[in-house]
Amino acid sequence: MTTTATGDATMEEAVLCRSPSHIKELFAILICTCGLSNSLQLWDKYKSALSEDILHRFERMYQVNNDLCFNEALRHIEDKIITISGKKLYDFGMPTPERRGELSTDLIKELSYDIALLDAQVSETEPRLLPEQKNIYNKILQRVELDKGGLFFLDAPGGTFLLNLLLEKIRKDRKVALAVASSGIAATLLSGGRTAHSVF
Repeated sequence: MTTTATGDATMEEAVLCRSPSHIKELFAILICTCGLSNSLQLWDKYKSALSEDILHRFERMYQVNNDLCFNEALRHIEDKIITISGKKLYDFGMPTPERRGELSTDLIKELSYDIALLDAQVSETEPRLLPEQKNIYNKILQRVELDKGGLFFLDAPGGTFLLNLLLEKIRKDRKVALAVASSGIAATLLSGGRTAHSVF
């Protein structure tokens, strides 16, 4: 069997039983180590399988764009190739991925919340706010809507309840709301919460 046929057979088998991230890694290894003469043809044949995980992420954000998905898959593959061989995709006759305006994993995560679920949670929770909580809630949301910063200190029973509602409301409107706490235990109380040192 020729190297070309072996590469194709290997990819064909991997597509049946491996995750897209494993397939991307395998493809990078094949390109770097097997001297494939048909890397571009293999890419064209398997690019949907190589970018399937990225497509699913983008679908959750309602931003389905195959070219963007394929470009991101190429970026992942090129990153592996650089790690393995210090070379880039163009060294192997492959297209060069565009690297301007890369979406960070954190941003993708922040824009991937289930809007319908958040809407239901906000609709259910808003009426349960106490008058003082409602006042603070409205003030903070007004600052968010006006794109004005602000520092609010909430220290009272029900503070976590209010913070989680704010996070849900802001995310429901497809805005980014980072829930950051000083400790891991505190972070677990917040929707999508993380510790400060893991975020910044």
